[in-house]
Amino acid sequence: MDKRIHFLDQMRSHMMLLGVVLHVAGNYNTMPVGELWPYKDLSTHGFFSFLVTFIHSFRMQVFFLVAGFFAAMLIGKNGNLAFLKNRSQRILLPFLLFFLPISGACYVLFRQGAAIMAERGIEVAFLAQWPLYHLWFLYYLFIYCLLAVPLCGLLQRIAADAGRIGRMTKWLPWMLGLMLAVIHVIKGSYLLDTPVGFAIVWGVFAQYGLFFLVGLVGYQCRDVFFAGFTSWGRWFALAVFAVVLFIATVSYTAQTQPDDPQAVVWYGALFLGVYYVALCWTIMALYQRYLNRFSRVGRYLSESSYWIYLAHLPLAIAIPIMMDGWAASAWAKFPLALLAVFALCVVSYHFLVRSTALGMLLNGHRRAFVWPFTTRSQPENPAP
Repeated sequence: MDKRIHFLDQMRSHMMLLGVVLHVAGNYNTMPVGELWPYKDLSTHGFFSFLVTFIHSFRMQVFFLVAGFFAAMLIGKNGNLAFLKNRSQRILLPFLLFFLPISGACYVLFRQGAAIMAERGIEVAFLAQWPLYHLWFLYYLFIYCLLAVPLCGLLQRIAADAGRIGRMTKWLPWMLGLMLAVIHVIKGSYLLDTPVGFAIVWGVFAQYGLFFLVGLVGYQCRDVFFAGFTSWGRWFALAVFAVVLFIATVSYTAQTQPDDPQAVVWYGALFLGVYYVALCWTIMALYQRYLNRFSRVGRYLSESSYWIYLAHLPLAIAIPIMMDGWAASAWAKFPLALLAVFALCVVSYHFLVRSTALGMLLNGHRRAFVWPFTTRSQPENPAP
């Protein structure tokens, strides 16, 4: 496993970059304002609500699955202590460094956005605790990495029986879908709460933790695991079928049992669990088929994605607020805001991060300063 797995590397970075799309779209969707996103542009459209919901249904699930796979790879290659040192440097330390400046900037900007909404007659109450905002994923990821050490030890003992781990891997998507359904039934809701503070949101922690665990298991029998991604068309058809059944079941149950909200969750949860898994497997199959090769652009985006995700949220709030008074539709403002956020993040990465100690912290190496995509040789493989 010394050879870099390009499709997993690109998939992980693209899931992080999709967070920029999701957060910029949060300014233009039709969802009501709330404590975690207290600003909305005057021009909104339902498409951006669909976009936010759709990205939410697979982005972090895929990210944590890939993170689990790479965690098992590092433990198998370097051992437990080296793995914990690596994850402390790459996850815990950036979280501690960026938590106050990034979340503080977001808090101030959202205050300004809430003031704009108040002028429009919409009052938004602020959170009582200091929010983690988008940095919650580092907090959860580091906890998962701590749990990965004993879990990998257990899985390695199970993997000694090749037949058992192979059968387990083949059944992984179906077991995962069922367990996701159980989580939603226990919660009594289809919605995943957004983590706010340092208190663990157990429904969210369990769901993303299951995807991380699947990544740990998948590494132990990776040939069988990767073989499950060979046909993206079948997984996509299953995802469409599952979501249609979910919508139909929930609609029918809501009409026939309007006084029992738990019944709505109970009858639709299994279809929702299957949809989550089938959509994630569809995405992984597409990446394995079409992006499992080295690309200079792909590598650059992979290395820059960590910084872009850490730094983007204040810009994703500030730039739409700056455009608030423009007499333009959401269809015009959204791409302009998205392009501006990406451009500023990429430029700041290239000139302030890539060739500095900060680049060493985030990526495990410090690149020589050159213009993007000008080198012809494939760089050495850094640790995931």
